[in-house]
Amino acid sequence: MRKRNVFNVVMDCIDENIRDEVEQIKQHIYRVSGYTSKEFGEYFSMLTENESLFNYISSRKVYFLCQELRGDSSKTITDIAYDFSYSSPPVLNHYMKSFYNCTPTDVRKGKIEIPNKKYQFSDFDEKILEKDNHYNSVTRKLKNAGWVSEMDFDYIEAFNVAEKEYGFDIDTCYAISEVAERLGLPLKEALEGCYELMIDIRSDPDYLPPKTRAAIEYGIESDAELKEICKYYDCKHYDLDSFMVRAYRERNK
Repeated sequence: MRKRNVFNVVMDCIDENIRDEVEQIKQHIYRVSGYTSKEFGEYFSMLTENESLFNYISSRKVYFLCQELRGDSSKTITDIAYDFSYSSPPVLNHYMKSFYNCTPTDVRKGKIEIPNKKYQFSDFDEKILEKDNHYNSVTRKLKNAGWVSEMDFDYIEAFNVAEKEYGFDIDTCYAISEVAERLGLPLKEALEGCYELMIDIRSDPDYLPPKTRAAIEYGIESDAELKEICKYYDCKHYDLDSFMVRAYRERNK
């Protein structure tokens, strides 16, 4: 992924400009990386499993402010809050409560130690490898099927979730994506809706899986025979009919 080489550069950039307002820091990120805060934020959120870039910048701001609270007793809490671009001490109190459940006074008196949680790209090496392997697998399957040549991040992410969490195969995902496109629905919502519908249907005590229904309807004797027949015709179970089953048996006596 193209953003890897600049990850640590952006992390350093955030720390170096931590006294600025968050919107200014986002401008610095664009200056050093060439990526907007939205673009980099999507990648950051993927690596950190949904932590927002705004949340990370805010936590770093609190960390550095707390270092100054401990290290410079000549400044008032209000002065330090303004130095770090907080509009007022109550706003600072809100962020400190949110991140560390403490107050500036608690930190100044040494009642709590604030950890240094700066991210580095090496923190995510294993996670990136796992995700890349799966994304590459999904991308390869789609390209081999001739469905897409260039795919955006959201498209791959939706297929990734549908495969790993919903248990959908690529054929199912793509069929749903075609319907979603015709109806003008977001792909992610269409996949989620189909998954919820599947759960509802399968909770019916009279529910039979499609493969089981096909086997019963066409007199197929086992799952192994069903697989062999589908392999013979290079088709899915829902493409079969009774004539195909009889023909297969005649030819394979």
